[in-house]
Parts: sequence; C-alpha cells; structure tokens
Amino acid sequence: MSIKKKFWHQVDNGLKGLNRGIPIPLEKLSNFMSNIQQGTYYLLSGSTGSGKSTIANECFMNYPLQWLQLNPDRQEKYHIEYFNLEIQDVDVSAKLRANWIFRQTKAKLKLHVDKIFQKGNYFLTREEIEWLKKSDDFMDFMEDNVNFIAGEEVSIAFVYKRLWECAKKFGRMEVGADGKPQLHTFEQIDPNQYVVFLFDNVNNLNDKALIDTLSSYFVKFRKSCNFSFVVIQQYNRAQEGEKRTFMEPQLSDLKETSRTADDCNIALLTYTPGRLGLTEYQGYNLEEPFGNYKLGDLIRFLKIAKNRNGRDNVYVPYLFNGAYGYVKEMPHPDVWRRNENNVKEQFIKLFAT
Repeated sequence: MSIKKKFWHQVDNGLKGLNRGIPIPLEKLSNFMSNIQQGTYYLLSGSTGSGKSTIANECFMNYPLQWLQLNPDRQEKYHIEYFNLEIQDVDVSAKLRANWIFRQTKAKLKLHVDKIFQKGNYFLTREEIEWLKKSDDFMDFMEDNVNFIAGEEVSIAFVYKRLWECAKKFGRMEVGADGKPQLHTFEQIDPNQYVVFLFDNVNNLNDKALIDTLSSYFVKFRKSCNFSFVVIQQYNRAQEGEKRTFMEPQLSDLKETSRTADDCNIALLTYTPGRLGLTEYQGYNLEEPFGNYKLGDLIRFLKIAKNRNGRDNVYVPYLFNGAYGYVKEMPHPDVWRRNENNVKEQFIKLFAT
C-alpha cells in the first residue's frame, strides 16, 4: 500500500471513530497522549517509590482490562505480555485483586498483599474473604488476556521468541525462500487487536548492551507489527540526591542507558517533589496536613518529557497507593485550595485513611 493510501486509510479510520484508543484513568495524561494507541512505545521512568510501576499497571493493564470487561460490546481486544522482573507472580495476582476490590467496593475495602495472605498480625474478615472469592472471575478474565511472565524466565532471547510468537499468532506473513516468515510483510488478522508488551523493569537486566538490544527489538516490532510497548526504567541515584540542586527529572537521568528515550514515542517521568526539600510546587502546598500525613508525603508528579505526536512538558499531579495499585489525578491547585465539592475529604478517604 502506498503512503498516500495509508494516510487516507488512517483518516478514514479516524472518521469512523476507530482511532480513539483505549482510555486510561488519568484524564489529563490520556488527553495529551490520545489514550492507549497501537504501534506506540511508551517509556515510564522514576525513582524508587515514585509510583512508576503502579502508574504502568494502572494505565496499561488494570484499568484498560476492567474497562473492556465492563464494555463487552467494544470491538477492541487487548493482549498483554507482562514481563515482571521484580515481583512474584502470586503477589502480582494479589495486587490485581486488591485493585479490583478497591474499585468495586468504592474504597471501602483496602487490601494489600500482606493482609490478603494474613502475614504478621493481619487477619481477613469474612467480608474480605467473600470479596476475594468474587475476584476470581476478574482474574480469569485477566489470565485470558495477560501472559504473566516471571523474572526467572526472562532473557533477551526469550523476549525475542515471544515477539515472534505473538507476530505469528496475531498476524499473517509471507514466507521467504528460506522457509521463514518475513516480518516486513506482517498484516494484522484483526485491526482492533492491541498487543502490548509491558516490561518492569529493564534495569534488572543489569547491562546497557542488553537493554539497548531489547529496545531495538521493540522498535522493530512496533514498526512491522503495530505492537505497543511499555518500558519501565529507573533513574540513576543522583537524580534525588541531597547534593543536587532541585531540578525536575530529565531524560538524561535514566539509569544504564538513554537508548530507550531515543527509541520511544512517549516518555513519562515520575517524581516526588516532597523528597527534594520543596514546601510548594506547581501551586500545591506540600506542607499542608493531609489526614495523618502531609500532602508532600503522598503527592507525585508525572511529566510528559517527550511526545512525538503531541505536546510535551505537560505536568500531571497524582496520588497513588502501591499496596492496592490505585492512582488518581489531583484536581487543579485552585480547586484543591478552595476545596470545591469537598474534594480534599474525598482524597483523604482514598489515600490517607
């Protein structure tokens, strides 16, 4: 197909509403990056405790799949290859259930891994046990759409193998003279099928060359197969060091390599202003009492540092709780300051009680 035909094909898809993408729970971020799109490489970077894994899981796994389950008439299909190099798969299952229960009970039940498994002095109530049983149907739906891959299985060769297996499963390709499928001839079987590789996190590969090779594979399959990629990467330790004068995180702060920043379509940087000696930031008073905390203890910021098809240098303030994997965008600082519609009490209920 010529470039001209491809162009008008995309315009026609847009007119039919086929390019809307799949929404995420952070509305401002969703607007600026046009929801989740096929054929897009997302980089999400942050320091420990900044919520990068929670953001990635909420925006690209928890919320989209719960949204699709609640909207069974949608044409979109969503498959995830979830490479988790940090957390045991049974703990991932517990976090996903906790997130679902938190939403279903409208924040009444706030479970976390230790409580679900009744470690230490934690005990489950009868109601909590019943809700865990109810979450089985959701987890069945998750496992139908997500391939959970634990850290011990992950190698560059294994990831490359899975890329090819997904290409064969979700597309058609011509066979070359050598009898092998030709990736550049890939054609989607179902144009509404999203295939997302979520990788948490690449620094566990502990080698710049390996990370660079992995990123080059992602670019190759993004271009040929319209797959999407979500790569989580840490900052180097100096980014929030005490001797560094405050500076918002930069793509140059990425640990191990900046190849991922060069290759991605959209780069998202998370950070915690309260850790950097600030008392006010972007219109929010970080010293303000917030339940049993200060606002600065819990508020995080996400910055769109790169956006090939849209605006960058956009800031999204949010609160998160990693225990039950939930994030919520903060209202505008003027709305927050005036406490319109008792918004502060709503957030305290969600995050500070």
